[in-house]
Amino acid sequence: GIVGTELDTPLGVLVVDDQGRPVSGVTVRFAIIEGPGALAPQSAVTGRRGDAQTRLALGRQAGTYRVHATVSGIASLGAFVGEANPGPITRVVVTPGQVRLAVVGDTARLRARQYDQFGNVVAASPVGWTAADPDVFTIDADGLVTGTRELATGRAIASATGRADTAFVVVANPSESLCLGY
Repeated sequence: GIVGTELDTPLGVLVVDDQGRPVSGVTVRFAIIEGPGALAPQSAVTGRRGDAQTRLALGRQAGTYRVHATVSGIASLGAFVGEANPGPITRVVVTPGQVRLAVVGDTARLRARQYDQFGNVVAASPVGWTAADPDVFTIDADGLVTGTRELATGRAIASATGRADTAFVVVANPSESLCLGY
């Protein structure tokens, strides 16, 4: 499922006796063992077919989720394991936020990560790189900037799925402020 959502399919167990026949009227307790989230209900009584179920609402954290189902007096338990995937991209972040190139021709690598609304890394979409000031530096498809004009400052833009972030590129300009607005 996707973080922050309820699974479409409930988690269900079937309680049977040693002959394989359904057992009704037994309380099944559900508990999250790994991963944040919520179960509703946390316990359920088996119906005439011996079945009981709960629903899992995934928390904000991507990763593995484990839920156990137990019945008092029975040693075995039901176990559910699944993965919560990040949601859609809501933010792109470029690092570092500023690079300083000592001379024309120097290079530095910028990196961009994409995040969902809860801060989980999303690795689904390619990032496009643009030099907002192409007379100051060039930037390739992998975020490698190369200074082309000394005593200059420009902006590199990373974009993905309609989201963008900017980093500053300072080329051979020792007098430029160390803090450029980020």
